[in-house]
Amino acid sequence: MAKLDVDICNQPRYLINQCEVDIELLPNESNFLIVAPGATNHKYHLEILACKLYIKKIELMDSLAFDIAKKLELKPARYPMRKTSLKSLFISENRTEFNANLWMDQVPRRVVLGMVKNATNHKYHLEILACKLYIKKIELMDSLAFDIAKKLELKPARYPMRKTSLKSLFISENRTEFNANLWMDQVPRRVVLGMVKNADFVGSQKTHPFNFQHFNLRDISITAGGVTYPTAPYSLDFPNGKYVRIYHDMQEAIGYAGTLESNGISMKRFSNGGFCLLVFNLTNSQEDNGPEMFDLIKNGTTSIRMTFNEPVPNGGIVLVAMGEIDSLLMLDRNRTISTDISV
Repeated sequence: MAKLDVDICNQPRYLINQCEVDIELLPNESNFLIVAPGATNHKYHLEILACKLYIKKIELMDSLAFDIAKKLELKPARYPMRKTSLKSLFISENRTEFNANLWMDQVPRRVVLGMVKNATNHKYHLEILACKLYIKKIELMDSLAFDIAKKLELKPARYPMRKTSLKSLFISENRTEFNANLWMDQVPRRVVLGMVKNADFVGSQKTHPFNFQHFNLRDISITAGGVTYPTAPYSLDFPNGKYVRIYHDMQEAIGYAGTLESNGISMKRFSNGGFCLLVFNLTNSQEDNGPEMFDLIKNGTTSIRMTFNEPVPNGGIVLVAMGEIDSLLMLDRNRTISTDISV
């Protein structure tokens, strides 16, 4: 069980109160796995190899340390803590009801329960039974809410947003070149591309659709509004290790090049680990300064051209394209929503 933490609106501001937001979620079928491609027998176990505790140490100024020492002379320092207690209870077979005392002393503030079946053959699958959306609500002071209402009388509130558009294109087998139009209206600011086998894209319990491979790609370029990215063509040869430039362009387009941060995609994982994601920055400045920065909105056709060193394998592959498009959402005093594109 894992948490899914995503930023749905892709913008750091809070919405004004009395606004209605409709979010549509389309779940995939339950007979689906995320990891373990090509495996037949799944056996999982937990093994702790090492355990370390890292503590931040702060050097206090002498004056502040002296003040703390004086307060400790009057009363002790108090630290609130949460203690965890584990219990395991056996439920015998053929029972339809179970009652037991968990704790007899202090009432816990939160209880987490889990049941494990004593079975020999384990078959796992993912099934979404329910989906809830939790939103943080902030109660404003009357003076601040009044100031916002007065400003809304003069001009609407503006929220810069990034709309994402997904496209999937099928590339038939035995092809060595592919051309297609991705978007025909607004030019996106950034495009992320990935290629998977057609069987992996459909999905089964032995494969997963996020196994992005290079398929011995030789060259790839995107033409947006009459401008070709990159300006100098690639000359790739993944089996012989000639992919450093496109790997660096991927890290640079998402803002990790030249920083101490990392997205976890090494060159080895990029080539043969199922993380071959190709990223193109289509902005004029070739930089991504966050959702607060707006680039000039351009209209035109965004097309792609790809060539391969060897024919596409049997069964074909699927090209998955994601585009990030700048948009603007406005709310007036009557909470009427208007935007330049459909959200």
